[in-house]
Amino acid sequence: MKKLNPPAIVKPTLAYTLDEASEATGIGRSTFYEAQAAGLIRFKKRGRTTLILTDELTRYLFNLPDMPGSN
Repeated sequence: MKKLNPPAIVKPTLAYTLDEASEATGIGRSTFYEAQAAGLIRFKKRGRTTLILTDELTRYLFNLPDMPGSN
């Protein structure tokens, strides 16, 4: 009888570093810093590490303007 592997445990991503957020979205680090300076996105700090909470990144992305003609 074939032994079944237990299902993998998927851990939710709670926060991204700026590099991870840039890689996931294609938005550059400098654009994130500009958005933060404009009050469009909030960062968190943990020591020297800058983090963007997943909910905050999602909110920022959903609030970006729609591309014309993409109704």
